Amino acid sequence: MRRFRISRKGALEGLPLYLIIMVIIAAVGIAILVGWMYMVKKPELDHISIEVTDMTVGNTYDFNITAYDVNGKTLEGVEIHLEGCGVDVKKLTDKNGQAQFSVTPTLPTNVHTGEIKVTAQYTGTTMKIVQGLITVHD
Repeated sequence: MRRFRISRKGALEGLPLYLIIMVIIAAVGIAILVGWMYMVKKPELDHISIEVTDMTVGNTYDFNITAYDVNGKTLEGVEIHLEGCGVDVKKLTDKNGQAQFSVTPTLPTNVHTGEIKVTAQYTGTTMKIVQGLITVHD
């Protein structure tokens, strides 16, 4: 068993070793706390629901797109991008997981069908992209 001796300066020999041990224990404790904080997962985007999936050229459509997480709950802050058939708009879902759109699709001359690509992007623990389509016809 080691005994502490008092040096001429009044300090204890071996004290720096105990300080190092205390610092190591504190660092390990902080690392554990930080690890627990990262274990708390953010919600993950699972799927989207599009109210209108078929449109006719020249008509204006007001509709919602709703984003859901892996537990089936609505998800706020999902970026929804509609692109195609003369439509190019981005919106974020609100606290109810919905983004409201009003679009009037168009088609080029001599083209009878087209698609509006719906892309939902969300960064939870990882970034996830979910896609869907809206069919447009004349």
